[in-house]
Amino acid sequence: MSFLLAGHTKFAPDSCFGLLKREFKRTYVSCLDDIVDVVNNSTKDKINRACLVGNEKGEQFVHYYDWESFLRPSFRKLVGIKSFHHFSFSADHPESVFVQEYSKSAKIEIKLLKGDSPTGFPTKLPIQDMDDDRKKYLFTDIRQFCRPETRDLVCPEAF
Repeated sequence: MSFLLAGHTKFAPDSCFGLLKREFKRTYVSCLDDIVDVVNNSTKDKINRACLVGNEKGEQFVHYYDWESFLRPSFRKLVGIKSFHHFSFSADHPESVFVQEYSKSAKIEIKLLKGDSPTGFPTKLPIQDMDDDRKKYLFTDIRQFCRPETRDLVCPEAF
């Protein structure tokens, strides 16, 4: 796995994001469904496709898990991770990662696994509701910019 140097990361998705920005600037957006339409209509060949992880009603389509708490007891942090641009793994050394600062740099093996691999699965993280200050802000400052049919969905009076 290799990463480009900071400041040299232009690649194909940048152009797709540019098309999305262009469509967004000329579209009135009032709710998540409007964002879905913007994304899906931003490219003629449907390269950009929206996938919601949840909606304004609090329904969750993609679940989040507490991977950090699950993995922390079994693995060491990779100190200086931002200074490395090349990472490789080996079935012969499953406890380690091999890092290189540059492609021609020497490989450094760093043992990440502290002991046994974790078993089981991490805890599912619940969706957190907005605090009252955020709800009040949406109602008093943002609601006026929503289309009337989306106001109660996006900025309800619930504080």
